[in-house]
Amino acid sequence: MSFYKVCGLMIPLLLAACATAPLAPDTTNQLSDRQKIEQEQVVAATRAMEDFLRCKQDGLLLGQSAREKKLSAQYAASAKTLDQCLTAIDEYRDIEPVASTKSVEQRMQVHALIVLNYVKAGDIKNAKLQLRTFELSYPGRDLYFSDYTSFVDSLTLVLGIDTFEGRRKVFNVNPILASEISRYRYWQRH
Repeated sequence: MSFYKVCGLMIPLLLAACATAPLAPDTTNQLSDRQKIEQEQVVAATRAMEDFLRCKQDGLLLGQSAREKKLSAQYAASAKTLDQCLTAIDEYRDIEPVASTKSVEQRMQVHALIVLNYVKAGDIKNAKLQLRTFELSYPGRDLYFSDYTSFVDSLTLVLGIDTFEGRRKVFNVNPILASEISRYRYWQRH
């Protein structure tokens, strides 16, 4: 066989082999699609954060009105409004700007206000439920009052979730509060 015949047979085979090789996937479009989705999520989270702040302001105004008028029903309404604020933003909790440290602190403060407003409204069942939700939502985290006492410990004590007697030195609560709770529990037993 001559060289030209071999080349003549090889060229169609080589061309056929090249034509049947799969094309490499185009990763630039996939990457840009993923980036677009992430960007859309960030925009949605930013809007949700803005809505959260407006909603929070509404809840705070209800709380202020409740304080001025001394109406427990308005405390309950404030707690429910603030709870709706948290629920609306919850799906974005892992996306910036909602996932930022500042935003988490704001959400923790709103959640604490929900618990306190339910206590002020006299709805102890929902206060306990919200305190438990707070602990589950922010594990290992706490807020502190101006006297550096623990929000979680103080409300756990006030709501009667813990017996307190055996853990008196472990609780980070105001000594006056601890004394009053002890006195109250003493007179309940006697």
